[in-house]
Amino acid sequence: PDSSVYINTFASEMMYTRTGNCAHYSALLALLLSHLGFDCRLIAGDFINGNGSQVEHKWNYVLVDGQFYWLDVGMDHANYTRTGKINYQYFMISDTNEWAKCHSWDHEYSDWLAANAADIADLYAFDAALNSGRPWARCSDWAAS
Repeated sequence: PDSSVYINTFASEMMYTRTGNCAHYSALLALLLSHLGFDCRLIAGDFINGNGSQVEHKWNYVLVDGQFYWLDVGMDHANYTRTGKINYQYFMISDTNEWAKCHSWDHEYSDWLAANAADIADLYAFDAALNSGRPWARCSDWAAS
């Protein structure tokens, strides 16, 4: 689910229809953050409900200042829809053990990302330098303005 075709397809659907599921939310966030110069990945797995049941789900893992953080905008939006308040329960969580209390996934990919965060950050810094520090440099001409 981390391919650019997958991300672009789901992000486009979300922007055009203004509705979507967790895949749409996480793809749109990945696309927007990548245009701002952040390495943002999609993670696929299951969300663990309060009663222990699980449902297929997708969320993000974003690199900020050399460290990866967990984000689940789909679940934060669901909380907002239910309560009318933004509580950031699933926003910028660094503790993977805490995250695993309500998310289940194959840790191999995210463990590799976390172990290589410094090298990935260096690649993004190099890319930003090539684009003169302008995160929007990769945008289409019509979108840059």
